[in-house]
Amino acid sequence: MWPVGELPCTNLWTLEVYQNGNGFAEVTRCLPDIGVNRFVNRVCSMAQVHSSNIDPGFKYRLYRVV
Repeated sequence: MWPVGELPCTNLWTLEVYQNGNGFAEVTRCLPDIGVNRFVNRVCSMAQVHSSNIDPGFKYRLYRVV
């Protein structure tokens, strides 16, 4: 996994987007500051992953999984 980009925001949550080999994305939301990852996962087409679809208070990281 290599980080493709990151948009930092001031919020406790992190939204991570992973692109898998078949062109779909796994979207994961977690709370790393308490040492426990609480995942909210969903799989969608990469075409559906846009900044307008992500809550403005979240940080998000984009990864390409090869």
